Amino acid sequence: MDVQRIERGDSDYPTVLLDRLEDAAPCCLYAMGDAAILRNRFLGLVLDPVT
Repeated sequence: MDVQRIERGDSDYPTVLLDRLEDAAPCCLYAMGDAAILRNRFLGLVLDPVT
């Protein structure tokens, strides 16, 4: 399975992140598998902060 990079503004970027986190939303996400599931209303993500 390939890793996908999803940038803010891409169609697969979860709008719920922008709605909830606004400017604090990550600038990009990395995903494996079907990125379309990121558009689901109920979404849980584990974010690894950059240290």
